[in-house]
Amino acid sequence: MEIREHHVPFHLPLAKAYVEDYRSVAGLYEYNPFHPESYHQRKSTLLEKKSQLRCNREALVETLRTYNRRMMNHANSLNNIERLLDPHAVVVIGGQQPGILTGPLYTIYKIITILQLAKREEARLSLPVIPVFWIAGEDHDWDEVNHVYAWKSDRTLHKKVLPTRVKGKRSLSHLPLHKEEIVQFIQELFEAEQLTEHSDDVRERIIALLDGCKNYSDFFARLLIALFGDEGLVLIDSADPIVRQLEGEMFAELIKENEAISRYFQEGCDAVVKLGYTPQVENNPISSFLFIYENGERLLLERADEQFRIRNGNKIWSREELIDLALNNPALFSCNVVTRPLMQEFLFPVLAFVGGPGEISYWGLYRRIFRHFGMEMPIIVPRMTFTLVERHVQKLQEDYQLSFSDLIFHLEERKREWLDSQDNQNIKAGFDQVREEIAHLYRPLQAKLAEMNQGLARLSEQNLKRILDQVGYLETKANQAFAEKHQAVLKQFERAKQSLIPNEKPQERIYNLFTFINKYGWSWWEHFKRLTFDINHLHKEVRL
Repeated sequence: MEIREHHVPFHLPLAKAYVEDYRSVAGLYEYNPFHPESYHQRKSTLLEKKSQLRCNREALVETLRTYNRRMMNHANSLNNIERLLDPHAVVVIGGQQPGILTGPLYTIYKIITILQLAKREEARLSLPVIPVFWIAGEDHDWDEVNHVYAWKSDRTLHKKVLPTRVKGKRSLSHLPLHKEEIVQFIQELFEAEQLTEHSDDVRERIIALLDGCKNYSDFFARLLIALFGDEGLVLIDSADPIVRQLEGEMFAELIKENEAISRYFQEGCDAVVKLGYTPQVENNPISSFLFIYENGERLLLERADEQFRIRNGNKIWSREELIDLALNNPALFSCNVVTRPLMQEFLFPVLAFVGGPGEISYWGLYRRIFRHFGMEMPIIVPRMTFTLVERHVQKLQEDYQLSFSDLIFHLEERKREWLDSQDNQNIKAGFDQVREEIAHLYRPLQAKLAEMNQGLARLSEQNLKRILDQVGYLETKANQAFAEKHQAVLKQFERAKQSLIPNEKPQERIYNLFTFINKYGWSWWEHFKRLTFDINHLHKEVRL
């Protein structure tokens, strides 16, 4: 595999500025992620400043031990958990919702960034740097994670949706997993895809991981272990009850300081707007930035003066009642996109957080909230971005002298240019000329008819339009015949587009890793994940 790097800008303006012109948005963040000195400064802050809001390290390690052993994580990961007992140990962390079969490729790329950043900084800082992946099992958006896109054998894009029906806002880690349904889903997915010499092995390995899984987060965790366990990746499920037991103190603080969170969040939004950007998180002035579970549903808590209530519900708590509930039954609570970073900082000594463009934009709102709690925002590192370029795409690129930019941004345009270049008989120009000459011949006649009768003038306009429509019809048929003559090449362009920018979106936001493992095998994956990449703002073209 060959790796090339390119400048491919993020689509969100604030994230784009963050990676291309950090100084312009530095006031929203604490550290420049591309300066080595930032990591030394953050290390010193973590080791010297002891925040009063900090989870007990021994309790955290015991919780991680329990969960990762239950998930049957690799010995390397279990060893990394023990290394967290070192008071100098720090973590690199990032997370995602538990998507079916790991979800889109960007989740995989986020984990690769976490692993390689942890390894790089451990060598630089001379202290244990532990890679941690936060499974956001508390999230309840089922429609976002219940499907996989794949290539069908006829090279068309296929969206396969898990048929499970979910009523209400139930956290993904609380949804019971129906093994038979998942097995059928996997079987149908592989039947739809192109069968290869690897298909049977890949399918059976995936199905074997279902044993012992109680919910969708468990299955997600087991898949990540199969893919990354030997790399030492430590997992945490934010919705696991044993994790919640560590969080009561922080939930209580979030409730106690709720108005302050709202005030500083608004200041963060104002700072972003002042720089000319749109906040990526909606500011609801009565939001508590927390959820509470009622009858199994994850419901938003709203603030009403000194009381809290469920949105559109009739249950009300005083602040003191809610704080007491958080301390004694923290499993009833969960964070939202604003409070989750604070909870991560409470639980872990976070050297760096790895996020995508949306997360970079979110975190630009939070600096003042961190400071209010005596915390400091960690280094926010953009996850690496990739495009896997298969050999059929490479051949197209070589045959028609296409740049990577052409492939990603201008493929339709280059296809049209090539097709136009094949028009040796100037068919398009011929039709344009016919239209012009017909119109030219009609103008004197239309003028005479207009002098004779206005009704005839209108009729002549309609008649001209019908004639030109017929010319257009013939031109369409000619173009179709012309395209059919060059169908083999046009199919190559279309196949490349489907591979690189499916549904007009980046490849990493649509395709699933197992589509590529199915095509190229587990050995390909083992080789790919151990490639060394520069963690920078440049997009990685990986030529398979």
